[in-house]
Amino acid sequence: MRQRILASAAVLFSFLIPDPVMAANFTEIYVFGDSLSDTGQLFQRSQAQIPPSSLYFQGRFSNGPVWVEYLAEQLNIPFNPDTNFASGGAITGEMNRNETPSRGLLDQVNRFQQTQDSADPKALYIVWAGPNDYLGNQERNPTQPVSNVSEAIATLAAMGAQNFLVPNLPDLGNLPATRNRQSSVQLNELIRLHNQGLAQSLQQLSLRLGSEVEIIPLNVNEIYNRVLENPADFGFENVTEPCLNQQRGMICKNPQDYLFWDDIHPTTFAHEKLGVYAFQLLENSEAAIDSDVSSGKERLTVPPRGTQKRIKSRMPVQMGSN
Repeated sequence: MRQRILASAAVLFSFLIPDPVMAANFTEIYVFGDSLSDTGQLFQRSQAQIPPSSLYFQGRFSNGPVWVEYLAEQLNIPFNPDTNFASGGAITGEMNRNETPSRGLLDQVNRFQQTQDSADPKALYIVWAGPNDYLGNQERNPTQPVSNVSEAIATLAAMGAQNFLVPNLPDLGNLPATRNRQSSVQLNELIRLHNQGLAQSLQQLSLRLGSEVEIIPLNVNEIYNRVLENPADFGFENVTEPCLNQQRGMICKNPQDYLFWDDIHPTTFAHEKLGVYAFQLLENSEAAIDSDVSSGKERLTVPPRGTQKRIKSRMPVQMGSN
């Protein structure tokens, strides 16, 4: 089963653009964001209460490593938790979405400023936040979240950061937690406007920061929709329900077949696929902002099975039956 999952990751899309980024030359990965990238920040700050260790893997909001860890593995960079500032519950601003001791995206960047005299120009900086603005804070105007993401990038660039990977948002109205709500259509429309505004903002920011700063957009929205449309092509059998029943504390028998671990967060197998795709993008992108990155359909192709670099076997064992 595990071999099937790894093989199915080959269906991820590659941006076929010349002049590849020298991804293997990144010295480190710095991460700013929310629970989709958190490797234990909120878990430590909440005194090991969030997320509960009985249902989640070592402080991750999943049943195993998250995508930035898989990406680091692909890049042959030892993943360093001390360079991951992402925290569950974070919004794009300075605050968190509820009473949990979480730090927003701008607060994470501010704390990075306080601890670093400058930013390593050879490192990769991942900036991914926004879902909690719309899910938790019920934001109805994407202008501020988009502005916050751009501000975070500009602040890091002013410190010397030169390489950025910036994912957009998946359609949050299609999550197990939201797909049956009346507001799901409106939520997806908000995400469309967010991604459109983000693409435009990144393009403007790229021009303003100059050629030394490379901003690489990662079209998570397109990947997610492709998986929903053709789950079997990616090795999934269930893309609408979570493997974990949080109310009963029960875990499904075959988590490797599920896209979602809980009603919001992906399984580690979905994270693995995203990590592979991000690696492919870094290897094949000239790091230029495309004006149509919000849709990306014209630039996406499906490589043949078996062409991706295999995930190495140094990752820890995931939760759930395999």
